[in-house]
Amino acid sequence: MNVFGYIKRRCNSEGLVELSQVTFQSSPDTLREIASFLLSAAAEMEAGGPTFDHRHIQDEVQGWRSRTPELPDVIVAS
Repeated sequence: MNVFGYIKRRCNSEGLVELSQVTFQSSPDTLREIASFLLSAAAEMEAGGPTFDHRHIQDEVQGWRSRTPELPDVIVAS
């Protein structure tokens, strides 16, 4: 899977950028895993309210870190 984007603005000196567009180039199965993760994170965010901080897909989807080619982490933050 590849993730591409266009820089909208630079957020800090460590390299974080806000994107104006995000493109996922991936298999249907991986896109379904991302969609499931996003839905789960949204439900947890609603339930947790202000206590929700962030979640990483690599911590939630078994084998995400070990796949080849290496998959980028997807993070949901409040």
